[in-house]
Amino acid sequence: MALFNWEEHAVITLVLVSVTLYTIYGAIYRLFLSPLSKFPGPKIAALTSWYELYYDLILGGKYTFKLIELHKQYGPIIRITPFELHISDPEFYDEVYASSASNRKRDKYPLFYESFGMDYSMFATIDHDLHKYRRAALNPFFSQQNVRKLQPVIQERISTMLQRIRDFKESEAVLNVSWLNAAFTSDVVMQYAFARSDHRLERPDFDRANRDGCFFGSTAANFMKHAPWLNTIFQSLPDQLTRLAH
Repeated sequence: MALFNWEEHAVITLVLVSVTLYTIYGAIYRLFLSPLSKFPGPKIAALTSWYELYYDLILGGKYTFKLIELHKQYGPIIRITPFELHISDPEFYDEVYASSASNRKRDKYPLFYESFGMDYSMFATIDHDLHKYRRAALNPFFSQQNVRKLQPVIQERISTMLQRIRDFKESEAVLNVSWLNAAFTSDVVMQYAFARSDHRLERPDFDRANRDGCFFGSTAANFMKHAPWLNTIFQSLPDQLTRLAH
């Protein structure tokens, strides 16, 4: 029994020491040895992603606005997480988003796209060449010629939207512009992508439930970005259980 207790104690000690050394090494690497260590920014942001998590989750998605303050303090290129830089310089746009003519290959950032849980979609394809191959199937639908063909649909929906605004003015009712814009966007996208429209602009409340659902999904993205592993769990749930959730 004494031997067993000693071995158990030794294992626990070894694990604790290993975790401590790994944590110390990770901190030293991120602060001083990482290729991103030469870029300015808060040291705590370079040390841990929990800095971003605090603004995203505790403060409700305020990290975007915090970045504006950080750029004023540190300059146009700053380090915002242990693995990310943020750039506020329009002249650097072509350097980051290289055109196809430049023949420069850049894979997407896995940690960001994993949060969407759509690993096999064109949107979340990480590899540059595979993404280019998948995107080629959709490119014709977004050519200038095809986009121009959508103009009558947009104009018709704009006319309907303006009429709804006039109706609200005449009735002196309060108009929620967020619901209005969401309904307009949904009608146009649905018509182009699925050749049908739910005519949300004509509904009394602009089908606010659809807008609220989309808004909830967008706010949930702040959480999923920091816990992408939850997608694996959700996608592994039995179909019967997911139906109950709906």
